[in-house]
Amino acid sequence: MTLIWLPVLIALLGLPLLFASFRSFDRLVQHLRAHHALAWEEEGCPRPFLSFGGKEWNMSLASSIASWRCSIAWVFRSPGWTVGDAEGKRHLRRLRWFVVLWNLGVMPLFLATLMLSAQLSAR
Repeated sequence: MTLIWLPVLIALLGLPLLFASFRSFDRLVQHLRAHHALAWEEEGCPRPFLSFGGKEWNMSLASSIASWRCSIAWVFRSPGWTVGDAEGKRHLRRLRWFVVLWNLGVMPLFLATLMLSAQLSAR
């Protein structure tokens, strides 16, 4: 019976990684807007996921779609505006690390414990 709570515990312990990846994306978008305004517009004006104060952000559907598109695309390819931008590359690298840790660390462990607890509770 106590193994049923193990996947929940894994998920709760992994949540800081998920929030860290959101925060890394937010910092990358904020850097993009502050230092590469034209590129920010070309990307569709993405906005942070967890915007805490600061600048006003466009809350349109197009901006939300741009945010989701960028959050996925930037994990796999470096945008052109990061060439020669050490701070942008640092934010991008941090985003990628958190996404990798979440997807290759927390999620497989969560799924494994979920399957294990389901098998043991079926007995």
